Amino acid sequence: MLEIPNTNIILYILLNYKSSIAVRQRYKLNTHHMTALASCYIYYKYVNNTFTVSSVASVTRSYSHKRMKRYINDLIGCGLITQAGMSGTKINKYTITQAGLNIVNEISNKADQIVYEFCNKYNIEL
Repeated sequence: MLEIPNTNIILYILLNYKSSIAVRQRYKLNTHHMTALASCYIYYKYVNNTFTVSSVASVTRSYSHKRMKRYINDLIGCGLITQAGMSGTKINKYTITQAGLNIVNEISNKADQIVYEFCNKYNIEL
């Protein structure tokens, strides 16, 4: 018999796309932007509250520096990330704005709600 490890994580992965639809539509962002924002958030929360394009690209590991820079610039245009200065080597440093933090929390709360509704609908206990 096949055992599925940590069903909670699998459900969140499957239902994650749905949890960000409203935010993506409101800010006209795609899933790549959401991945970039989530990577910025992880770095912001667990490593340092300022980050560089390279540091965030190393968290994601699926985007080149050039692509990550483009997504960060788009997020800056939406007011979700802001430039926080420069490092000693004149590399741009960024941070997440309060609006960006609010979006991450909104998506997280929506994901919780979607998983709860899904589990209730199909009588799944987690």
